[in-house]
Amino acid sequence: MKFDANVTDVASLTVSGSPVMISGVGGISVSGSNLTKGSLNLVGSRGANVSISGKTITIDTPTVAGGISAVVQDTSPQLGGDLDAQSHDITSVGTETVNTSLTVSGVPVNIKGSRLRVVFANATNTTAMTWTNMPLAVTLLFGLTSTIQKADTTQFNEVRFLVNKAGTAGASGSALRLRYSTTFTTTATSYLDMTVVGSPNVATNNTNTFTDTGWQGLVSGAKGDIFLAVVGSGGDGTTDPILGSIVAEFR
Repeated sequence: MKFDANVTDVASLTVSGSPVMISGVGGISVSGSNLTKGSLNLVGSRGANVSISGKTITIDTPTVAGGISAVVQDTSPQLGGDLDAQSHDITSVGTETVNTSLTVSGVPVNIKGSRLRVVFANATNTTAMTWTNMPLAVTLLFGLTSTIQKADTTQFNEVRFLVNKAGTAGASGSALRLRYSTTFTTTATSYLDMTVVGSPNVATNNTNTFTDTGWQGLVSGAKGDIFLAVVGSGGDGTTDPILGSIVAEFR
C-alpha cells in the first residue's frame, strides 16, 4: 500500500480498501521520500503485521486457520441464550428427538412432523364390537352418527387406516372405508374419497386379522379442518361382523 501524496500531522488515517485504521499521536509526516511516524497505533485485523519502509506501508494479514464459512458446517451448534423465532417457522425434515422437557405456551400449536391418530372404535381387551345386520348400502359405521369425528389435517400429507378385524366375518365383499367431508353431515354417501388412490379400504369378510392399508397421499380437499367418517358397505343385511379397534393415522 503506497502513499504518493504528502501526509502531515495526521490524527487518524483510514486506509481505503483495507480493514486497517492508522491513528497517531505526534502524527505521520512525509519528508522527501521518507515516511516517519510519531506515536502510531494500528487498528485492524488480528495478527496483522505492519511495516513502514520509505513512504510505503505494508500490511500483511495472515490467513486465519479454522472456523467455518457456513452455519451448516457446525455439526454441534449451541445457543448462548434463548432463540426468538419471532414470526418465522422452525422447519425440520425427518424424525427429530427432544431430549428434554418441552414447554409450549399459547395455542394453537402445530409440531410439524408429528402424527395424528383418530379413533373411531376402541374395543376393550375382552369385548369386541358387533355390526348387527351390516347392510349392503353405504352406511355410517355401526349405523351411528356418533362415530363421525372432526380433525385438522392441514399439516399432514398421508393417511393410513388401521382395523382390527376380530371374530365373525362379514358377508363376501363387505368392507370399511375412511372418507371425509368439509361440512358436517349425517348422510353417509356425502363423504368423499380422501386419498389419491380412492379411500383407505379394509375388507371385513375375514376373521382375527389386523389390516394396515399403508400410507396413502391425501387429496388437497382432505387437508383442512374436516369431518371424518368410516362407512361400511357390501353386507347382506343378516351377517354380523365383529370388529376390534378402528383407527386413522395421519402424518
